[in-house]
Amino acid sequence: IGTKAFYSCDGVLDITFTGTIAPTIYSNSFSSMSKLVSVKVPVAGYSSYANAFGTSLSSKLRIQCSDNTEEMVIVENVLIAYFGDDEKVVIPEGVTEMNSAVFQDYPNIRQIDFPDSLVHVHQGLYFLGGTPWARKQPVGPIYAGRVLLKVKCPEDVYMGKLIVREGTVEIAESACWGIKSLRKVVLPEGLQRIGDSAFGFCTNLKEM
Repeated sequence: IGTKAFYSCDGVLDITFTGTIAPTIYSNSFSSMSKLVSVKVPVAGYSSYANAFGTSLSSKLRIQCSDNTEEMVIVENVLIAYFGDDEKVVIPEGVTEMNSAVFQDYPNIRQIDFPDSLVHVHQGLYFLGGTPWARKQPVGPIYAGRVLLKVKCPEDVYMGKLIVREGTVEIAESACWGIKSLRKVVLPEGLQRIGDSAFGFCTNLKEM
């Protein structure tokens, strides 16, 4: 779908896709559509469309599943979408992965219970950005299940050494990005994955 394909088509209220594989969508293909209230896609193609749209849709406009009415959309143990408005979210045991931006910009979420079965989070803390839960996290490591999502460390805080807790199997993308005070990292046995840019720009890291 080309650049500005539907630019300023203010009469369009709803868009429904029926295919399970998303087309290429440019960042401004659907821009300036002031009255657009819903974009619906089939459950089987949700991840494909979410990746294709990226951040091109308004933060207030969420991709909906045309063939699902549940608050949580879980397919083959992967949590791919959430449509609730609860302050507390409980992710059921058995979920092993979470798609990116599942909870992004949800203003009500203040508590999330992660299952021990969770071993992979696409794009790490990005999927929780804009939630009260993310903002209230204390300085230090932030975990979700067996994943180290992020190490929260403002520039005026000295980190020094990071000990990743036992049982952690993944360090998410950009988890420690730009922590210039980080000098040493202790990794646990059983760690299986270190995500893209996990320690990018940790310019004073000396020992691991």
